[in-house]
Amino acid sequence: TIAKWNLSSKAFSSSRSAHRCGPSCSSGALRTVTCLLTSAANLAGADLSPILHLRHIAEGARELTRAYVFDTERRQVRVAPSPGEAISPGADATPLAPGARDAVTALFYVRTLPLRVGDELVIPVNDAGRNLTVRAIADGTEMVTTPLGAVEALRLRVMIERRLQRRSGVAATLWLSTDARRVPVRLDL
Repeated sequence: TIAKWNLSSKAFSSSRSAHRCGPSCSSGALRTVTCLLTSAANLAGADLSPILHLRHIAEGARELTRAYVFDTERRQVRVAPSPGEAISPGADATPLAPGARDAVTALFYVRTLPLRVGDELVIPVNDAGRNLTVRAIADGTEMVTTPLGAVEALRLRVMIERRLQRRSGVAATLWLSTDARRVPVRLDL
């Protein structure tokens, strides 16, 4: 059924960042790297389970396009340069944990939950073929200043852990508005 979908890609995020050259750089100077992340809208089922995630990354002269097809029946994420190739028998496949979501549908899923201070949740996530566990604890509400004014928000302490932990996981804080929309208003990584 995935082969019938007509997908178009639209840019949703662009960022510029400066970082110091690596050890092979003799000047040690700062250089600017432009990274454009382009993605098609994720296709998801009515239960917000992922079906397809399409990602295009352009960083300098390097460009990479990958389609991630979530095959829940076979419990696999199939990866290839395009959706058509990802559903073919020769596509690379990685294991998909039961109930796993991609990062985008995981955020939408969290927004549907009636979280209260003290609640904890664990969400299996598959990001780019890697199985992760996202743990979040709702640890308070506070006013968050945004360009549109102050918003009351639920603060979630988030830890992203790899299945085979080789180093400490990524910690983040996410604030969701406390109104019915549960809009993400701030994210600190």
